[in-house]
Amino acid sequence: MDERKPIRIFLVEGDADDCDFFKEAFIQSSLPVILTSLCMGEDLLKELSLMKETIPDIVFLDINMPKKTGHEILTEIRCIERFKNVPVIMLSTSIYKGDVDFSYKHGTNLYIPKELFFL
Repeated sequence: MDERKPIRIFLVEGDADDCDFFKEAFIQSSLPVILTSLCMGEDLLKELSLMKETIPDIVFLDINMPKKTGHEILTEIRCIERFKNVPVIMLSTSIYKGDVDFSYKHGTNLYIPKELFFL
């Protein structure tokens, strides 16, 4: 039995296939994970507002989502004192330098093009 503390991961991803690939990667890894999948950034902000005693260990955030972009959500997360140090990894189909630069300027810890993540 694995006695390690589970890693609390939030995945904000609008593409169902990418969500499935992501989930499968963690199943294959055998890491103890509590994975919360959300389709929109607003859903992440709502979930975070409900968290009273815990915080995510890491957030994976897609850039291209309906309503608010991942960039907008990243900026909002970094403005919330309680969550400003939660590691955020941006996932995107974009390799546009402007997207990468914006992400790092606004507090992402890592930017991963999806084609590299889902190999």
